[in-house]
Amino acid sequence: MPFCHLTLRARKPKDSRYPKELRTIGDRLRQRRLDLGLLQRDVAEDLGVSQSSVRHWELGQKSPKLQYGPTLRAFLGEEPSLEQAATFAEGLRAARRAMGLSQRRLAELVGFGCPDTVADGERDTRTPTPRHLERLKQFFEEAGQPLAFLDPAAEKSAARRSETTSSAWATRRARHQV
Repeated sequence: MPFCHLTLRARKPKDSRYPKELRTIGDRLRQRRLDLGLLQRDVAEDLGVSQSSVRHWELGQKSPKLQYGPTLRAFLGEEPSLEQAATFAEGLRAARRAMGLSQRRLAELVGFGCPDTVADGERDTRTPTPRHLERLKQFFEEAGQPLAFLDPAAEKSAARRSETTSSAWATRRARHQV
């Protein structure tokens, strides 16, 4: 109206496609995509996946494969948080996932004969040997991952276990030689 010098200001309502709650990775992906004004095909191209993959993730019909973890975190602007790991097992799992590796693939890259070594370390059912710890340290250092999760107590425990195992084998050999 010409006689009223009033300007109304309000935030533009969010797009109806905008997630109301951020419960899943798909919700966060959709929020980020809409915030950046991108189409699903743009995001798919950036992530190196198909447009249908992005659509399925956003709708919660499928979950992204582990190998897409690092790319998704980068798109979402998230950093992997390895500092939250309280134990060696949690740290190993977090570091492996941050790199988008399966247990089998990490075992192959580190040179373990069997992925069970990684699985046991992540479940904390068996402490890695000093040799395995050294291989893991070297691998994660070369990959540029923080090594705070490699707890010196775990190393000492592994060393003690190795010594105990060696003495147990020596005792068994001695019994069989008699």
